[in-house]
Amino acid sequence: MVYAQFQIPVKLFAATEDKELSLRQTHRTCGYNISHLKFCNTCNSAVESQSYG
Repeated sequence: MVYAQFQIPVKLFAATEDKELSLRQTHRTCGYNISHLKFCNTCNSAVESQSYG
């Protein structure tokens, strides 16, 4: 029996990638960050869940 030897080029990739992930929520009206209390410091008003994105 004869086994052929093949050489297959393989490109290696990193298992992880550095990506920017932001968990901040912004107020749609002014674009600034909302605190955990759901209060916009820029507009000085409480923010409801429908108002942020």
